[in-house]
Amino acid sequence: MENKKWFNQEIKEVETKLQTNQEKGLSSEEVLKRQEQYGANQLQSSKKKSLLQRFADQFKDFSIIVLIIAAIVSGVVGVAEGERNNRYNYYFNCCNC
Repeated sequence: MENKKWFNQEIKEVETKLQTNQEKGLSSEEVLKRQEQYGANQLQSSKKKSLLQRFADQFKDFSIIVLIIAAIVSGVVGVAEGERNNRYNYYFNCCNC
């Protein structure tokens, strides 16, 4: 069988090329014959990723990396501003100005 874009073809054309019938289907003998020839109609399973690997994969995207860097910069600036404000508040409160 050729690998065609079956979804782009008319139903009758596909039935003819696959030598089947939409209403009757394949006979049991034909099913066994085709399974011998082409193998079972199953998708190949792939190795599943661990939870840790899926979590780490989230950080491979460039936009996520940019967001993380922006959050770190924002946090550093916030802490620096907070410390400066705390020093001024401490100074003014102690001096009773």
